[in-house]
Amino acid sequence: KEFTIKDKIESIINNLLNYEVIGLSCYIWNIEIMIELAKKIKETNPNIIVFAGGPEVGYDTPEFVQYFDYVMSGEGEEIITPFLDYLSKKSMEMPVGIATIENPKVTPQYVKDLSIIPSIFDMYSEEDKQNRIIYVETSRGCPFNCSYCLSSLEKGVRFFPKEHTDEIFNYIKSNTFKCIKFLDRTFNVNPNRFIELCKTLEHTNNTYQFEIEPS
Repeated sequence: KEFTIKDKIESIINNLLNYEVIGLSCYIWNIEIMIELAKKIKETNPNIIVFAGGPEVGYDTPEFVQYFDYVMSGEGEEIITPFLDYLSKKSMEMPVGIATIENPKVTPQYVKDLSIIPSIFDMYSEEDKQNRIIYVETSRGCPFNCSYCLSSLEKGVRFFPKEHTDEIFNYIKSNTFKCIKFLDRTFNVNPNRFIELCKTLEHTNNTYQFEIEPS
Protein backbone atom coordinates (compact mmCIF):
# COMPACT_ATOMS: atom_id res chain seq x y z
CA LYS A 1 0.00 0.00 0.00
CA GLU A 2 1.25 3.47 -0.82
CA PHE A 3 0.18 6.66 0.90
CA THR A 4 1.56 10.17 1.22
CA ILE A 5 2.29 12.28 4.28
CA LYS A 6 -0.63 14.47 3.21
CA ASP A 7 -3.15 11.63 3.62
CA LYS A 8 -5.24 11.66 6.78
CA ILE A 9 -4.22 9.12 9.43
CA GLU A 10 -7.80 7.91 9.77
CA SER A 11 -8.02 7.20 6.03
CA ILE A 12 -4.74 5.25 6.10
CA ILE A 13 -5.86 3.19 9.08
CA ASN A 14 -9.16 2.31 7.42
CA ASN A 15 -7.21 0.95 4.45
CA LEU A 16 -5.06 -1.26 6.67
CA LEU A 17 -7.37 -2.79 9.26
CA ASN A 18 -8.12 -5.91 7.20
CA TYR A 19 -4.46 -7.00 7.36
CA GLU A 20 -3.00 -9.26 10.04
CA VAL A 21 0.56 -7.98 9.63
CA ILE A 22 1.56 -4.44 8.65
CA GLY A 23 5.10 -3.37 7.82
CA LEU A 24 5.99 0.33 7.84
CA SER A 25 8.89 1.90 5.92
CA CYS A 26 10.37 4.57 8.15
CA TYR A 27 12.43 7.56 7.05
CA ILE A 28 13.43 10.83 8.70
CA TRP A 29 10.58 12.66 6.93
CA ASN A 30 7.77 10.26 7.98
CA ILE A 31 8.86 8.73 11.29
CA GLU A 32 6.50 10.82 13.46
CA ILE A 33 3.56 9.81 11.27
CA MET A 34 4.61 6.14 11.37
CA ILE A 35 4.81 6.13 15.17
CA GLU A 36 1.37 7.73 15.40
CA LEU A 37 0.02 5.28 12.81
CA ALA A 38 1.37 2.26 14.71
CA LYS A 39 -0.10 3.53 17.99
CA LYS A 40 -3.57 4.08 16.52
CA ILE A 41 -3.59 0.75 14.68
CA LYS A 42 -2.80 -1.09 17.92
CA GLU A 43 -5.45 0.91 19.77
CA THR A 44 -8.03 -0.02 17.14
CA ASN A 45 -7.03 -3.68 16.88
CA PRO A 46 -4.31 -4.95 19.28
CA ASN A 47 -4.14 -8.27 17.38
CA ILE A 48 -2.62 -6.67 14.28
CA ILE A 49 1.16 -7.11 14.22
CA VAL A 50 2.96 -3.87 13.30
CA PHE A 51 6.63 -3.99 12.42
CA ALA A 52 8.93 -1.26 11.14
CA GLY A 53 11.99 -1.09 8.93
CA GLY A 54 13.95 1.52 7.04
CA PRO A 55 16.97 3.72 7.72
CA GLU A 56 15.36 5.84 10.42
CA VAL A 57 14.67 2.89 12.74
CA GLY A 58 17.10 0.19 11.61
CA TYR A 59 20.24 1.84 12.97
CA ASP A 60 18.76 2.61 16.39
CA THR A 61 16.45 -0.29 17.21
CA PRO A 62 16.55 0.21 21.02
CA GLU A 63 15.10 3.69 20.55
CA PHE A 64 12.23 2.68 18.27
CA VAL A 65 11.26 -0.84 19.34
CA GLN A 66 9.04 0.65 22.04
CA TYR A 67 6.67 1.91 19.33
CA PHE A 68 6.36 -1.28 17.24
CA ASP A 69 6.00 -5.01 17.81
CA TYR A 70 9.20 -5.63 15.85
CA VAL A 71 11.89 -3.51 14.21
CA MET A 72 13.92 -4.78 11.26
CA SER A 73 17.55 -3.68 11.08
CA GLY A 74 19.32 -3.52 7.73
CA GLU A 75 18.03 -4.54 4.32
CA GLY A 76 14.84 -6.53 4.11
CA GLU A 77 15.12 -8.66 0.97
CA GLU A 78 16.63 -11.69 2.70
CA ILE A 79 14.94 -11.16 6.09
CA ILE A 80 11.30 -10.56 5.23
CA THR A 81 10.32 -14.07 4.06
CA PRO A 82 11.81 -15.95 7.06
CA PHE A 83 10.35 -13.28 9.34
CA LEU A 84 6.84 -13.81 7.94
CA ASP A 85 7.39 -17.57 8.25
CA TYR A 86 8.20 -16.99 11.91
CA LEU A 87 5.06 -14.92 12.45
CA SER A 88 2.87 -17.55 10.75
CA LYS A 89 4.48 -20.33 12.83
CA LYS A 90 6.01 -21.97 9.74
CA SER A 91 9.36 -21.46 11.44
CA MET A 92 10.18 -21.41 15.13
CA GLU A 93 13.37 -19.38 14.68
CA MET A 94 13.42 -15.59 14.73
CA PRO A 95 15.61 -14.30 11.88
CA VAL A 96 18.76 -12.40 12.75
CA GLY A 97 18.24 -8.65 12.47
CA ILE A 98 14.76 -8.46 14.05
CA ALA A 99 14.54 -6.47 17.29
CA THR A 100 11.90 -6.84 19.99
CA ILE A 101 11.30 -5.10 23.30
CA GLU A 102 12.95 -8.11 24.97
CA ASN A 103 15.90 -8.09 22.54
CA PRO A 104 16.24 -4.47 21.40
CA LYS A 105 19.84 -4.51 20.14
CA VAL A 106 20.47 -6.49 16.94
CA THR A 107 23.04 -6.55 14.16
CA PRO A 108 21.97 -4.97 10.84
CA GLN A 109 21.72 -7.46 7.99
CA TYR A 110 22.79 -6.66 4.45
CA VAL A 111 22.30 -8.46 1.16
CA LYS A 112 25.72 -9.80 0.23
CA ASP A 113 24.83 -10.78 -3.32
CA LEU A 114 22.77 -8.07 -5.02
CA SER A 115 22.12 -10.34 -8.00
CA ILE A 116 19.33 -12.04 -5.99
CA ILE A 117 17.25 -8.84 -6.10
CA PRO A 118 14.92 -8.84 -9.12
CA SER A 119 14.00 -5.80 -11.16
CA ILE A 120 10.55 -4.42 -10.32
CA PHE A 121 10.07 -2.33 -13.44
CA ASP A 122 7.39 -4.63 -14.80
CA MET A 123 5.24 -3.60 -11.81
CA TYR A 124 4.90 0.01 -12.99
CA SER A 125 1.78 0.89 -14.94
CA GLU A 126 1.61 3.40 -17.79
CA GLU A 127 0.00 5.83 -15.36
CA ASP A 128 2.93 5.36 -12.97
CA LYS A 129 5.42 6.11 -15.71
CA GLN A 130 3.70 9.35 -16.65
CA ASN A 131 2.87 10.67 -13.18
CA ARG A 132 5.37 9.32 -10.69
CA ILE A 133 9.05 9.58 -9.92
CA ILE A 134 10.49 6.12 -10.64
CA TYR A 135 13.32 5.05 -8.33
CA VAL A 136 16.32 3.03 -9.52
CA GLU A 137 19.45 1.83 -7.75
CA THR A 138 22.61 0.51 -9.35
CA SER A 139 24.64 0.37 -6.13
CA ARG A 140 24.25 0.33 -2.37
CA GLY A 141 26.47 1.79 0.29
CA CYS A 142 28.51 4.99 0.58
CA PRO A 143 32.26 5.56 0.09
CA PHE A 144 32.37 8.33 2.71
CA ASN A 145 32.34 8.40 6.51
CA CYS A 146 30.47 11.62 7.30
CA SER A 147 29.70 11.74 11.04
CA TYR A 148 26.29 13.39 10.53
CA CYS A 149 24.91 10.80 8.08
CA LEU A 150 23.44 7.34 8.71
CA SER A 151 24.83 6.12 5.39
CA SER A 152 28.33 6.19 6.87
CA LEU A 153 27.41 3.35 9.24
CA GLU A 154 27.39 0.91 6.33
CA LYS A 155 30.96 0.44 5.16
CA GLY A 156 31.83 0.12 1.50
CA VAL A 157 29.90 0.20 -1.77
CA ARG A 158 28.22 -2.81 -3.43
CA PHE A 159 27.34 -2.71 -7.10
CA PHE A 160 24.49 -4.48 -8.81
CA PRO A 161 25.79 -6.84 -11.51
CA LYS A 162 26.02 -5.52 -15.07
CA GLU A 163 23.27 -7.89 -16.24
CA HIS A 164 20.90 -6.28 -13.73
CA THR A 165 21.66 -2.70 -14.75
CA ASP A 166 21.58 -3.61 -18.46
CA GLU A 167 18.06 -5.00 -18.03
CA ILE A 168 16.90 -1.84 -16.27
CA PHE A 169 18.56 0.55 -18.73
CA ASN A 170 17.19 -1.27 -21.75
CA TYR A 171 13.73 -0.92 -20.25
CA ILE A 172 14.31 2.77 -19.55
CA LYS A 173 15.47 3.38 -23.12
CA SER A 174 12.36 1.77 -24.57
CA ASN A 175 9.89 3.68 -22.37
CA THR A 176 9.09 7.26 -21.43
CA PHE A 177 8.96 8.32 -17.78
CA LYS A 178 8.11 11.53 -15.95
CA CYS A 179 11.36 11.29 -13.98
CA ILE A 180 13.93 8.63 -13.09
CA LYS A 181 15.68 9.12 -9.75
CA PHE A 182 18.78 7.07 -8.95
CA LEU A 183 19.11 6.14 -5.29
CA ASP A 184 22.88 5.56 -5.42
CA ARG A 185 24.49 7.62 -2.68
CA THR A 186 27.32 8.59 -5.06
CA PHE A 187 26.47 7.78 -8.66
CA ASN A 188 30.00 8.47 -9.91
CA VAL A 189 31.91 6.62 -7.20
CA ASN A 190 33.35 4.55 -10.06
CA PRO A 191 34.13 7.18 -12.76
CA ASN A 192 34.46 4.72 -15.65
CA ARG A 193 31.19 3.03 -14.75
CA PHE A 194 29.52 6.44 -14.38
CA ILE A 195 30.56 7.52 -17.89
CA GLU A 196 29.37 4.22 -19.33
CA LEU A 197 25.96 4.54 -17.66
CA CYS A 198 25.58 8.16 -18.78
CA LYS A 199 26.35 7.21 -22.37
CA THR A 200 23.65 4.56 -22.15
CA LEU A 201 21.09 7.19 -21.09
CA GLU A 202 22.33 9.95 -23.37
CA HIS A 203 19.82 9.58 -26.20
CA THR A 204 16.66 9.05 -24.18
CA ASN A 205 13.85 11.54 -23.62
CA ASN A 206 13.60 11.13 -19.86
CA THR A 207 14.59 13.39 -16.97
CA TYR A 208 17.14 11.93 -14.55
CA GLN A 209 18.21 12.82 -11.02
CA PHE A 210 21.31 11.50 -9.28
CA GLU A 211 23.85 12.52 -6.67
CA ILE A 212 27.48 12.81 -7.70
CA GLU A 213 30.73 13.87 -6.08
CA PRO A 214 32.21 16.91 -7.86
CA SER A 215 35.79 16.32 -8.92
